[in-house]
Amino acid sequence: MVGKRATEKTKLLTEIEEPTIREQSINCSESEQELEDDAVPISEVIRVSENGIERKNHFSAFQFDGNHFKLEDTVLVTPEEGKIKPSVTIIKDIFKIEGEGLMVRAQRFYRPEEVKKTGGGTWESRDARELFYSCHLDEFPADGVMHECVIHLVPLHKPLPDRKENPGFVVRKFYDYVNQKVRSLTDKDCKGVLPRSV
Repeated sequence: MVGKRATEKTKLLTEIEEPTIREQSINCSESEQELEDDAVPISEVIRVSENGIERKNHFSAFQFDGNHFKLEDTVLVTPEEGKIKPSVTIIKDIFKIEGEGLMVRAQRFYRPEEVKKTGGGTWESRDARELFYSCHLDEFPADGVMHECVIHLVPLHKPLPDRKENPGFVVRKFYDYVNQKVRSLTDKDCKGVLPRSV
């Protein structure tokens, strides 16, 4: 009886198929692909900062999903939970804390419908391309960056750029998110903020 059980166990063990070399290489390349799907820095460390607890390495550029992004790029970011439209931001910092993923600190633009009026309700958009400029900074994983986008800063006294000749978002107002106030942009506000000021 003992010999029969041993034979059955041996038979069961021989029935278990080892993965072929081809299958092993497919599994290996899938793991490598997962690593390639992460956002990775593509520049040297430009600065190191510490707050006593964490040490951050700062970079000037990163790559994600085959796209390259750098400081001061204007980009669309994956929508936050519950939102339909992606956020629009300017990349201000790219950093990594050891043992964690690559992070982005970015200056955020607001859509008019996201901004509450003091008397109640929200601002109405005059143009689907309209955004409000702000000094609000957000931090999020670098793999949340979708792709670059174009933003035109246009003071109120100037006409809106033609949609076909100048595709992209249009900014005519500044949103003070701390005091929750909106004001018009002036020529002075637009100088040196973005490369595409009209």
